[in-house]
Amino acid sequence: MSGDGSITRTWGDGEHTFRLRIGELRELEEKRDAGSFVLYQRLANGTCRFDDIRETLRLGLIGGGMAPSLALGLVAKHAGPTTFIESLQAAQAVISAALFGDPSDMVGKIAAGILASTATSMEDAPNSQPSSEPAPQSAGPSTTLTDAHFGSSRLPSTAGSDATVPAINGRSL
Repeated sequence: MSGDGSITRTWGDGEHTFRLRIGELRELEEKRDAGSFVLYQRLANGTCRFDDIRETLRLGLIGGGMAPSLALGLVAKHAGPTTFIESLQAAQAVISAALFGDPSDMVGKIAAGILASTATSMEDAPNSQPSSEPAPQSAGPSTTLTDAHFGSSRLPSTAGSDATVPAINGRSL
């Protein structure tokens, strides 16, 4: 797999380069009446149609540099019921490379390194808790900021009249 979304793999009668560029992706979406990510999901979870596999492979071969007539013939010859799983796996790899690129490229390595170092620093931090655990609950009654009174606001009285804020050293707060 390379940074341009191409992938070289053994399929059918030998090793072939597959690539779905924007033009091939648009044609694939049009022919299969589904978006690229919907097709990816169908191929990944096994709900795909047989022509999802065939069109992904055919257009991938064309994008990889093969003449359209040769790609059509290769798919007709090697993407059949007896090679369904092999063709499905190839189509999954082709569309995955087009949509997600090479997982071993530097951007992915950098992002993974940042995530790994963040996770390590979180583990080393004192009193840190994984985000999947809820914060500990207090056994006492909850108080909120809305219960506090500031300035010269009046406190509610239980006798039906308002009480003033108490004074400290002869001055009211």
